[in-house]
Amino acid sequence: LGEADFQTAAMSFVAELAAAADCDRVSLGLVRGQAIDLAAISHSVEVGEKMNLTSAIVQAMDEALLQRREVLYPAAENTDILIDRNHEHLSRLQNQAIIASFPLFHQGRYFAVLTCERPADHPFSPHDLNLVRSVAALVSPALENKQINARPLWRVLKEAGVLQLERLTGTGYVGRKLALLLGIAALFFALLATGEYRLAAETTLEGSVRRAVVAPFDGYIDQAPARAGDMVSK
Repeated sequence: LGEADFQTAAMSFVAELAAAADCDRVSLGLVRGQAIDLAAISHSVEVGEKMNLTSAIVQAMDEALLQRREVLYPAAENTDILIDRNHEHLSRLQNQAIIASFPLFHQGRYFAVLTCERPADHPFSPHDLNLVRSVAALVSPALENKQINARPLWRVLKEAGVLQLERLTGTGYVGRKLALLLGIAALFFALLATGEYRLAAETTLEGSVRRAVVAPFDGYIDQAPARAGDMVSK
C-alpha cells in the first residue's frame, strides 16, 4: 500500500513474499484477456536473460489459470489429479525445483497468477502453502486496485466496452436491454419513416411560362369553355 504505482508495488510484493515464504523465486502474472503478462519477478535480473525460463513460468501460470486451481508439482499424496505438464517442464529447467501456482481471485474474476519456486530439497509444507494463500488473499485487493488505476486510457475504454457488451448479451440487466432496443427502433424509424409535412403560409401560384394569343384585329370571345384552374388537354 505504501508504493505509489502498481509496478513498484508488484515488485515489492514478490520480493517480500520470496523472503517470507523462503522461495528461490516468486513471479506474478496478470491476466490479459486470454493471455498472461508477466508483471513482476523476484530476482528479475537473472530471469531477464533467460527467455526460455520466462516462457516456462508463463505457461505454468496459464496451466493453473485454465484449471482454476492451485497446482503443486510434484503433487502431494492424496490430492486430486491435476494437469501439471507445464509445471513439470519448469521444474526440469530449474533442476527439479518444487513449483506451486496460485490463481488470484477478486471481485468475481481471476485477475492474476502467483508462481512460487523452491529447491528440490525444500518442499512446501501445508503451513507454507497456507501462508502463501493468506498473504495472497490479503494483498490481492490492493494489487488489483493499483493495477486498475494504472491502466492507460485506451485500455479503460476497451474494457468498459467489453463489459457493457457482456451485460447486453448475457443474463440480467433487462432495463438496459430494453433501452437499447428502444434506441435502435427509434433510429430505424428516423431513417426509414416517411410522411407529409404541412406548413401553413400565404402563397401565390404562378405559371413558370406565360403565353399570350393575340388576334390581328379587334373582336370578341365567342366561347370560354374552361376557367382558371380547370384541367385541359394539350
